[in-house]
Amino acid sequence: WDIIISDISMPGYSGIEILKQIKTHAPNTPVLMLSMYPPEQYAVRAIKAGASGYLTKEIAPYELVTAVQQILR
Repeated sequence: WDIIISDISMPGYSGIEILKQIKTHAPNTPVLMLSMYPPEQYAVRAIKAGASGYLTKEIAPYELVTAVQQILR
């Protein structure tokens, strides 16, 4: 994949733990984390775990597109 977009909260799984697994198996694949939680709550943890970016689900669609484009550069 060119990029993985994942949620921070999934049924039965921690998005941070899934992120760590992704980075173990595909360390060069960028991962953009989405969440309903404010950045203060999870953004730093996600970035430290290897995420290339963190966005809340309240963002406008063009912000998501812009974030993906920036990550892929």
